[in-house]
Amino acid sequence: VTVPTASALSTAVTSRKDAAGHTCSAGPAAFQSGSTKLSLTGDDAIGSVAIPFKFPYFGSNFSTLYLSTNGFASVTSLSSSYFANGTIPTTTAPNGGLMPFWDDLVVDSNAGIYTATTGTTGNRSFIVEWRNVRPYAQSSSSERMTFGLILRETGEIVLQYGSLADTPAARGSGATVGIEKRDGKDGFQYSYGQAALSGGWAIRFR
Repeated sequence: VTVPTASALSTAVTSRKDAAGHTCSAGPAAFQSGSTKLSLTGDDAIGSVAIPFKFPYFGSNFSTLYLSTNGFASVTSLSSSYFANGTIPTTTAPNGGLMPFWDDLVVDSNAGIYTATTGTTGNRSFIVEWRNVRPYAQSSSSERMTFGLILRETGEIVLQYGSLADTPAARGSGATVGIEKRDGKDGFQYSYGQAALSGGWAIRFR
């Protein structure tokens, strides 16, 4: 919109919400790293990890998180690593995803998935970090990404970004970013196929 000199323009901006009432905000934030390295590595691999508290998510509580090397976690069991990302929400599997960077990725010998728990009972946070991973199509070390998610005992979800190579792919041009209910009928897509991510940035869902 071009506003003539000495003119004013007023516009209303409303908060976008999913059906469950999640709102989203984004901005600069210090990256919180994991400390315990999981055995989950390679291309198209899946695993699971215990959440150290009951995590409230879309009206239900969960104590297990299922992980994919392809940059996402889920509150529902995974039968595949789902390397081909899509838009959300959708009832097509995978469902129940927490997706900081769902794309076709590889956790090779220079990378790892790490977890950590911080805080005290009632205000704990569970961190999952994908550290120094690379796109499947990029075999060199020039296009690495470090990102993760934080689950708070209060129900807040943070998708966070540490070091991202300055390329479209490493900034999300092929990725899905957002959260989704376990039945796939509700969710909040932050971006799909857009280079919308930056290092030192966090996306918060409340």
